Amino acid sequence: ASGIALAAGQPFRNGRNQESTSESINAYYALQLLGEALGDAEMRQVGQIATAAEIHSAKVYWHLDDANIVYPEIIKEKRMLGILWQNLAQY
Repeated sequence: ASGIALAAGQPFRNGRNQESTSESINAYYALQLLGEALGDAEMRQVGQIATAAEIHSAKVYWHLDDANIVYPEIIKEKRMLGILWQNLAQY
């Protein structure tokens, strides 16, 4: 839920990356649903928190509007990233 789910395993030259926020969001949501199905309130809450954090991170780090303070103007002009690395924003 940091904006980089680190799903790629071994790091690449530019560190680990995240290419799909939807995969992370759905994985965390699945955890929430599993917690509900099992009657495990803690698991459900962890899933809810992680889902909300990942959605927020996607909005901040991937969807670049004029109010975005994370990236310089040259990146924000593209409006959306393609791959977010640990040390590189690629569009």
